[in-house]
Order: sequence, then C-alpha cells, then structure tokens
Amino acid sequence: MYFCKATIFMACKEYKKAISFFRKTLKTKPYNIEIYFFESYRDIGECLYQLEEYDLAIISFKLALKRNPRSFKIHYTLGLINKHFDRYDQAIQNFIEANKINPYHKEGVDNLKFCHCKKIQEESWEGNLKESQNKDKIIRKKILISDICNKVNTDFDIICL
Repeated sequence: MYFCKATIFMACKEYKKAISFFRKTLKTKPYNIEIYFFESYRDIGECLYQLEEYDLAIISFKLALKRNPRSFKIHYTLGLINKHFDRYDQAIQNFIEANKINPYHKEGVDNLKFCHCKKIQEESWEGNLKESQNKDKIIRKKILISDICNKVNTDFDIICL
C-alpha cells in the first residue's frame, strides 16, 4: 500500500511525499522481503538525487547496493553525482560498474569517456603546475644568487657557469 503510493508520488515528481511513503514501506515490510528493501532505498536515493540532496542520496544508494550490487541505475547515478562534484576517479569506477551491467547504454559510455578525459586533463594540469613550481624555485634561486653576487660585487654569470 505505502510502496504503491510512494511510486505514484515519485512519478508525479512529488519527491518529498514519495520519500515519506518509501520510509513507511521500510517500517511496515519485514526486512526479509528483499525487493521492498532494495527498491525503497533505490527510489529514496533517486528522489534525493532529484532534490539535489546528493550526500543523502549516496547513503540511500549504498544501502540498496548491499541488497543488489548489480543495479545499473544506482551505479550510473552514483557516477553522475561524483562527476557533478569533479570526483572523476570515483565517477570512473561507478561508470565502469554500470557499463559492466549494461555496456550498450550510450550515456554511460559517454560519461565514462568524459571522466577519463577530465582525469587526464587534471593529471596534465597537475604536472604542468609542478613543472611551473620547479621553474619558480629555480628563478627564485637565481634571484637570490644574483642579490648575493651584487652585494659582494661578483659577476653572476661566472657563478652560474
């Protein structure tokens, strides 16, 4: 009864009401009925995702994954959340899991490619930043040596050679 009402509210995009009824479902159904447990937590996670309550959605999705670790929709949505927050390593893992379950889902494949590209860009940027920091250190050392040379009237070029 509660589960059906929750599903209707979810379909009508009344996510807060849907969450309330999914929670009632969890309280009234015994935990040995796996389908209600899994679907309720999965759908609570989906409602929270739609409400942009991402941290709570992740918790709900993880509870659902304990019952059904092969849920494409959950892995995919977790990937979207991690992508949204630029957590590309985690997003890649989520999209890989989703694509293992459904390798023909175009958006899943596209998001996986996107996250791989962003990760490569980040690594490249971090490498360039380190290189730039090293160049800055060298320039500072040269300035320091130049200052010392000026104080003792020594030719900077002779020291550098």
